[in-house]
Amino acid sequence: MRVVSAAVRAASPSRTAGTRISAALALAKDTLERDKVEDGFIVLVSDLETAPDDVQATTQVVQDIQRSSIDLRVVPLSAGSDSLRLFQGL
Repeated sequence: MRVVSAAVRAASPSRTAGTRISAALALAKDTLERDKVEDGFIVLVSDLETAPDDVQATTQVVQDIQRSSIDLRVVPLSAGSDSLRLFQGL
């Protein structure tokens, strides 16, 4: 539960921008690797609306996860078409 709470705080919207999906994904990946979790996976349940200045970082983190042995599962909730295209393209 501690990891989930930290991920929620990491992704929480700032006062000036939207959600920072990259921070939550990076924290989840780092935690799984640090704890040497075998067959671990990350579930991202989101509207996929990341902050505009977070798109590049989110893309990089998703690519890092794809290169690792960690599965990333995305559950879009009322996601807009632009956000869906971004994640489908990764």
